[in-house]
Amino acid sequence: MISIKRMAVSGAFLLSAGWIEVASATAFDACPTHAFLMQGAPAKLYSVDLATGFYQTLADNLGTNNVLNAMAYNFHDNYLYAYSKELSNIVRIHSEYNIENLNVSGMPDNSIYVGDISLIENVYYFYRPGSAYGLYRVDLDPASENYLQAIRIIDGGSLNLGIYDFATHPVNNGLYAVDKSGNLHLIDVTDGSSQLLGNVGVTGVFGAAYFDEQGTLYISRNSDGYIFRINVTEQSPSAEFFANGPSSSKNDGARCALASLIGEQSTIDFGDAPESYGTSLENNGARHNMVSGMSLGDNLGGDDDGISLVTGLEQGMESALIVEAKGEGYLNVWVDWNQNQTFDDQDQAVQDKAISEGNNLVVIDVPVSAQTGSTWLRARYSSTAGIAATGGVSDGEVEDIEVNIAEQGSTIISYPGTGEYTTLAYEDHWPMTGDYDMNDVVVAYRTHKYVKGDQVTRYVVEGKVLAHGASFSNGFAVQLDGVATSQVNKDGIVFKLNGQLQPTNPLEDNAPSDDAVLILADNLWNYILPPSGCRFYRTEKGCDAVSDLSFYMSVPVQVSADVAPSDVLNPFVFGTPGGWRSIGAPGRGLEIHLKNKKVSSRFNFGLFGSGEDRSSYPLTSFLDETGMPWALELPSLWDHPVEGVDLVDAYPQFIDYVLSMGGLSSNWYMSPASSDKVIVNY
Repeated sequence: MISIKRMAVSGAFLLSAGWIEVASATAFDACPTHAFLMQGAPAKLYSVDLATGFYQTLADNLGTNNVLNAMAYNFHDNYLYAYSKELSNIVRIHSEYNIENLNVSGMPDNSIYVGDISLIENVYYFYRPGSAYGLYRVDLDPASENYLQAIRIIDGGSLNLGIYDFATHPVNNGLYAVDKSGNLHLIDVTDGSSQLLGNVGVTGVFGAAYFDEQGTLYISRNSDGYIFRINVTEQSPSAEFFANGPSSSKNDGARCALASLIGEQSTIDFGDAPESYGTSLENNGARHNMVSGMSLGDNLGGDDDGISLVTGLEQGMESALIVEAKGEGYLNVWVDWNQNQTFDDQDQAVQDKAISEGNNLVVIDVPVSAQTGSTWLRARYSSTAGIAATGGVSDGEVEDIEVNIAEQGSTIISYPGTGEYTTLAYEDHWPMTGDYDMNDVVVAYRTHKYVKGDQVTRYVVEGKVLAHGASFSNGFAVQLDGVATSQVNKDGIVFKLNGQLQPTNPLEDNAPSDDAVLILADNLWNYILPPSGCRFYRTEKGCDAVSDLSFYMSVPVQVSADVAPSDVLNPFVFGTPGGWRSIGAPGRGLEIHLKNKKVSSRFNFGLFGSGEDRSSYPLTSFLDETGMPWALELPSLWDHPVEGVDLVDAYPQFIDYVLSMGGLSSNWYMSPASSDKVIVNY
């Protein structure tokens, strides 16, 4: 045993680890985001990131030769408290990881292993089942008349629960615990009564329990270290696997429940897929704590450059990936084969494949039944095996990649490239110049062309609206030049807005000889709204909140590859039918195309040459007398001008580019005059 003597003169305690001056004891940082975990005998203290399960040693010697249990974090003074089996009493743990015996009176004569401190009261609660024990409270406020006295609330025969830790809810002050059978209990601290809230669906010894600031409960299972989270407000609460944590036969946890689960200094890598795939912390998205020597690609937490498709994904065929890894670990890959917007168990394409440092060739089998078109691939690399498509892990990296699945025997030609976007920008005052801020309609856009033999079999057009700075109502469409409406399989079109299948068909009902036109929206304002207090969508400073309108069209066609259009195709803005503009109400007959692009059969040719337009169709179109266009295509995501700022004022080099017909300042779009003149899009 350690010799412990109260020093009346100095107010210090003598431990084998040295002298602890109580007056000079220091607290922990205010409300730390990480959780504390006590394990082993003698006790060792760890910090645990509940979001990923990453843990590290804080202290392997706290001045005791035995266990510390029933640990709790005190928000009121920012110290840790625990029960010392060696001292048979409650101790306070300082930030130097020394322990101070509090000599609490009225303690039971057996070990305590369940405890926590209220955020509402400065009170430590501890519990042990059995009629000689029970639920106790200890006031930690020196001003309390019951300061450092253990007062039993209820005996452990009346409150007889097989629990190993509990946590105090940050709002209702109730004690929550999960027993070995998975039953969730709520204990009322006023009288010790308990309520069974249901079975959460997992079993085992849960030696550590925590709450976060949202009132979500986290429990850690001793046997495997799995961390589960539970929404205790649900009618039938269930435990969701959340992260891989450290395992131990002796486990006890504590946390400041008012702290955010992820701190400002956290280094966590999340995926990039849409939220339905599990991306954010709220959705228990895939996430990795970033540590040196264990990553994908060249950079820690990299640039999503560690996974490369050597071959395309084709129904019923093998596809090759190059995986560039730092460190040795396990690779798991999922592909949303049926495009149901989630990664299901049947979507796992690679399971726990051992990966070595450097470049690794990985082959995956594409099911014959895989749905053609654009979908998502998730790759997770970690030293931990057996991880799922979602949840946290303590090292490695996750990469989400948008991929395309082709029909058997097909080649996919993506524009501007796999995973890349081009930007389309329109000035909708045509044929007038207007304010020429080129932000009336701004779209991130890309296309995929499927070629099988000498035939084009499908086009996929996808993207999202980045800005809509228009006082007019505009529609948006894509024309397939040279592809007749009769060459499109109308019934086979898949049309989605914001990931949801649409009941309407986008193929415009034209005469069979016309170029096929696909209408994404007759009026973009029907789908996007400016933030409160803003006139437009993402064209004013302070008004850049995102409420994306994303679009996806998979369009089956049958047309000769010799005449089928490529690259950007022919996207255009048109006047909403019935809508007014500065020149009246031209409706669908007003179209604004990229320069020198073909107009549709619905176009009003009487508009050419009016206002400031100086088109000489079909040789040139949508240019003024100086060669300035009403529509632009930029080769990457582009920072468009702020509302009312002329394009030339925002990007002074643009005028040189136009006047030199592209000979000068070809990268003008990368050099805004100042940041206050543009809205950032990447």
